[in-house]
Amino acid sequence: MKSFVGLQVVLLVIFLTGCKCKEIEKVDYTDAKSSLLAQMDPLIYDPEVRPHLISGTPEVVAVGIEIDTFSEISVAKMDFTAEIYLRQYWMDPRLADNGSFGLPISLTASETVSSIWKPDLYFLNEKSAKLHSVPSPNILLRIWPTGQILYSQRLSLTIGCQFDFFNFPMDVQICKLEMQSYAYSTDDLHFRWHEPPIDFRKSDLNFPEFELIDIEVDKSIEEHQATGNYSRLIVAVRIKRDSRPYIINIYVPSTVVVILSFMSMWIDPRAVPARVTIGIITVLTTMTQSVNIQQELPKVSYVKAVDVWLAACLVFVVGAMLQYALVNVLLQREADRNKKEPHHAVNRVNPEALSMTDTPAPLVSYWSPGKVDMFGRVVFFVGFAVFNLFYWLFYVLL
Repeated sequence: MKSFVGLQVVLLVIFLTGCKCKEIEKVDYTDAKSSLLAQMDPLIYDPEVRPHLISGTPEVVAVGIEIDTFSEISVAKMDFTAEIYLRQYWMDPRLADNGSFGLPISLTASETVSSIWKPDLYFLNEKSAKLHSVPSPNILLRIWPTGQILYSQRLSLTIGCQFDFFNFPMDVQICKLEMQSYAYSTDDLHFRWHEPPIDFRKSDLNFPEFELIDIEVDKSIEEHQATGNYSRLIVAVRIKRDSRPYIINIYVPSTVVVILSFMSMWIDPRAVPARVTIGIITVLTTMTQSVNIQQELPKVSYVKAVDVWLAACLVFVVGAMLQYALVNVLLQREADRNKKEPHHAVNRVNPEALSMTDTPAPLVSYWSPGKVDMFGRVVFFVGFAVFNLFYWLFYVLL
């Protein structure tokens, strides 16, 4: 019984000691935070002055990016939208020894965060940017007793990207995110990558129309500008367009239209309405496809792969229509010759009956309408097959 009571007393002492330690930790953290805020007093801390200005050494800021999503890639506007967590690390000796007993102090209030010096990093090719503020501003300032600082922000960025549409729609694009200081040259500030520089999960990054190949970072480079040399960081996002929707919606229908124009060569040449209708419909369909594609893409000064395809399809369908024009001319000549043959037959019986105004019968042309149609069937089909071979070899495999 006595041992049981003794055990209860020991457990009670341990419980009270633990509670007291937690209260002490809470008091210590509160005191440390108050001490840190006192160090950030505007009377003794100037947020406009960088930490190592007096010593003359440049600030070294490590940058890390966590990519959350790519929400939109606009081909017409030539930009993409991404949600990222931007994290910057640097040392500020003025905020060291803040009495935080070895633990970092986190600050989230906008007024407090704005009261210390921060790097003026900006995105060179940014079109628009937004700091998330629901339910509160998504910012974090974490300060260690050593003076190390972490500044984290959650941003939505719309970044311009110079797309190259030469191989469209089998193209691979490289979109860059470029960052540098706006006011501080390399004499005052250097950017470098934190480890790891880029954090993302490839399976979570779903692109409309595109497939992510890789995300790479370039080493910190110095960029010369009129006001000095500036430290710059670059993130390169390599994406490949999913060409399957374009094959289904453009290449397959246009191929069917071209083959349909060739099939008219199997129709009786005397069926003029049928062959002319097929020719006109195939030409108009190909031209409509070309116009619709041009409306979806920005105007560029070079020829795209899809332009070559549609132009070739237009050449083939127009060629099929011109082929029937030749067949129709031969039909007319054949009809005229058949009308004159009885008259010339009589004249051959009585040669003296020929007058000076009579003309001899035209020679029978080797190229009859039937032979022209047979020749066209072979030439057009073989020509279209050869074009396909070279087209796909050039734009896909090479």
